[in-house]
This record gives sequence, C-alpha cells and structure tokens, in this order.
Amino acid sequence: MRFAWHGSSSHSLEAGGVRLTVDPWFSPAGTYGPWYRPNPRAPGMDAYLRDFRPDYVILTHGHFDHFDVEAVRRIEAGCRPRYIASREAVAVLVETCGAAPERCLPLAPGERLALPGGWTVQGYQGDHWFTGPEGDAAARKLARHYGAMPCGGPMLQLVLEGPEGRIYISGDTTPGPIPALPGCRLAVVYMGTRMPHPTTREVSTPLPTLDDAPLVLDRLRPEVLAPVHWDFHEWLEPFDLGALERLAAARTPPVRVLFPPPNTWVAV
Repeated sequence: MRFAWHGSSSHSLEAGGVRLTVDPWFSPAGTYGPWYRPNPRAPGMDAYLRDFRPDYVILTHGHFDHFDVEAVRRIEAGCRPRYIASREAVAVLVETCGAAPERCLPLAPGERLALPGGWTVQGYQGDHWFTGPEGDAAARKLARHYGAMPCGGPMLQLVLEGPEGRIYISGDTTPGPIPALPGCRLAVVYMGTRMPHPTTREVSTPLPTLDDAPLVLDRLRPEVLAPVHWDFHEWLEPFDLGALERLAAARTPPVRVLFPPPNTWVAV
C-alpha cells in the first residue's frame, strides 16, 4: 500500500492494484478570480497525471478546496477515471466536468460499493458546515460565483476494505461522527486548529484538533495515521505535528504518523 499527500486534504492511495485520488485541489492562482487562493503544495497537472494517474477520484463533499471543478475537468480530459461522490457531486461531474454518467458511482451515507480487486467502499455521515440542506442552499446562492462551491450534499466519511486491510478517510468532519472501526491499516484524518466560521466569523473547530487525537485514535486504532488538511491557510494557529507524533508513539501499540513530503509516494 502507498500514500501520497498533495497539500491540504488532497491525497492519493494505491492498494491492491487500484489507485485513488481523494479531494483534488490543484488549480493555480487566477483560475477562479481574485477571491481564489490556491493550494501551494498542489502538483502540476502534467506531473500529477504522470506520477499519480488515478483509476478513481473520490470527492468527500462539494466545497471548492475538495472538489476543484477545473482540476477535475483536467483530470477527466487526461485519464477519464471513475468517480465516487455524493449524488449532488455526481450531477456536477456530469454537467460541468464532462464525466460520463456510467463512470460516476454515487454514494450516500450508509451505502456500499464494490470495487475491483475485492475492495469495497462504504459511506458514513460526517458533520461540517455548509453540507446537507444548508450546503444545498449555499451552493444555489453561489451558483453564479463559479468555483466557489460546486454543490451541497452530505459530508462523506469513507471506509475502504479489501485484501490489504481497512482504510478510513474522514473528510471534513467534527470528531463526534467518527465511527468505531478498530484495526484500520491506515486512517487519513483531516485535522486542524481553530478557524473563523465562514458566515458568522465566530471562532470554531470544524475538524479534530490535537486535543481530539486520543478520541480519534481510540475509535480507529490505526496502524498508521496520516493527518491532512492541517496546513490550510485559514487556521488561526499552526498545527503541532510533532506533538501529534509523540502522542501517537506513546500509544499501546504505537501508531506511526505519516506526513511525507508533498507529491511523493511513501509505503504505508
């Protein structure tokens, strides 16, 4: 099994001959207008398609830093992968990104899909702002602001199970809905610190923080933890990766924390 981090929440996985990219956010500055601030660790598209060419693209939800429409359009033109996403995201994939409907696999919380090589993927409900009905309304409001928010729909947590073990992908969720899944080979957990709410500007913690790490590790009991999203530019304080690594190493058994250089395959 291999893992690669592309900055923020974007990452790729390779297991059992299947290669996945999750939440691609790769578009450079100027793609969507002056409001847009790009992912500084994103790969160039040519290098990405050469080194990480996906069989599947997974979208956890419809926010621009997870569903970068222009990046997905370029991935679609470059390799025509299959997609796993909510029904709301699938509609945008077909209508805006040019993906063929037969290559789009809609997934809702509680549903399971079979993939090649004996793998399955199951959706779990997450908790985040501007998802569900609130997200549907926000996406309609921003429809003329191209790229700002492609769609609403649910926040998907995902669990992949197959011959090489269990992989958990949290998406943007608060800690509460994280399921008890002891024995994960790899847990990709979106983590951060504090951030202003995008509407009220009140300071909040929309993702698990360092203080939540014991709870996350208790529920998932992973062999390897890959924290992502910790480098997002809107966090009010930096995330302490060293403290997370020390906390994980003190577990019984110890948990390996994986934070590789961007755009580099590493063994899990």
